[in-house]
Formats: sequence, structure tokens, C-alpha cells
Amino acid sequence: MGVSPMGVHEQFAQDLALYSLGALEGKEKCVLELHLDNCASCQSELRQLQQEVALLALLILGPFPRRQVRTRLLLVSEGLTSL
Repeated sequence: MGVSPMGVHEQFAQDLALYSLGALEGKEKCVLELHLDNCASCQSELRQLQQEVALLALLILGPFPRRQVRTRLLLVSEGLTSL
């Protein structure tokens, strides 16, 4: 009995998060990079995670938006309003 395609992606979910933060090392990093070479779904997930990491860095490190802009951005990110 083999691993289902969904099982393969679940296997890499935590590794993708760590990789997007630059925190995956060694054999796990190599295995994930080989998988990413051939998996469009995981490539897409990685791009999404990298965008989220960049947004978090911007929110934490600045430049700090005015309170009104920050509040609106947070509402948009939570799906409570649109731009």
C-alpha cells in the first residue's frame, strides 16, 4: 500500500513552513528541495508561505503605517473587508 498524493503533501507541510522561514536544514532540506523540483502544488504553497512571511516582517519591522491604514490592512487580511 503506497502513500497517497495527499499524504505526500501533508508530509511536507511542516517542512514547507520551516523552509519559508529559512529554518530547515540538513537532509530534510535536501529532500524537500528535490520534492519541490517536481511538485507544482508544493511550489505554490511555498510561494504563499513566503508572501505571508514577507507581510509579517513588514508588519513587525515597519515602516509603520498610520493606525488607520494598519487597522484596514488587518481587516482585509482577516477577510472582514476588501480593499
